[in-house]
Amino acid sequence: MALIEKADQQLVLQRYEDAVELYQKAMDHAEAPKEKVYVHYKLGMVYKNLNNRLKARQHFEDGISVLEREKGDKSMRFHLQQALLETLE
Repeated sequence: MALIEKADQQLVLQRYEDAVELYQKAMDHAEAPKEKVYVHYKLGMVYKNLNNRLKARQHFEDGISVLEREKGDKSMRFHLQQALLETLE
């Protein structure tokens, strides 16, 4: 099973520390910009659930940066921006 799928399962089970570890490993192996953006988004969500707004914000911003460089999916950018705004509240 792919690292991202395993991490997603840990996130659903609210095993946040395990999810972080798996997402970080997935980031190390991610080649496609779409994968990197997805992992940044998910890491941001995990850190948001752990009440670590600083790390959550950093991952949302990193995901937006990847999208800007690669001229990526506008809908994903919207979700990243929404999530980022929620960390500023």
